[in-house]
Amino acid sequence: MSQSPDEDPIKRVLAAPDDDPASALPTVVAVEKDLRRLRSFAAVVVGNRSVADELVEDALILYLSTDPGPAEAGAAFAFLVKTVRRMVRAEPERPRRSFDLDPSLEPLMSLPLDSREVAGLHLGAGVPHDAVSILIDRPAGHVLTALTGIRAAIGTEVYDRIAPDA
Repeated sequence: MSQSPDEDPIKRVLAAPDDDPASALPTVVAVEKDLRRLRSFAAVVVGNRSVADELVEDALILYLSTDPGPAEAGAAFAFLVKTVRRMVRAEPERPRRSFDLDPSLEPLMSLPLDSREVAGLHLGAGVPHDAVSILIDRPAGHVLTALTGIRAAIGTEVYDRIAPDA
């Protein structure tokens, strides 16, 4: 006996009320953009794309485990950043893989983790410095001081080339 899709209990459980795939597209695009920004952030923090990918993958799994709705997509980036920060801090003894980013960014690896996080958000993810202070829960002065150290470490020319417009 064949059931119509409306009668299929599995499809009924999986389908959200008024579930329109077209209405989900803006949310999917926004989250995809956030994941790209998160990958750039993580890569600058750890200095290796493969490690960054692993962190992003783990953070995404944790985010999806919260069963977020489309209305919560705007908070996805903040959640993901906090999750990556927590994972990096939880495993400070992680074996360091070779640096595989632009060689002009390698001096960032000698900076403290807090400064690398600021660099990752501002230079990697393109987050304005005032929003960086909110994401990492630090005063604006802390972020501006870190950015001054970052500029000194990688040089003004490199910094100006990759920093987002103010």
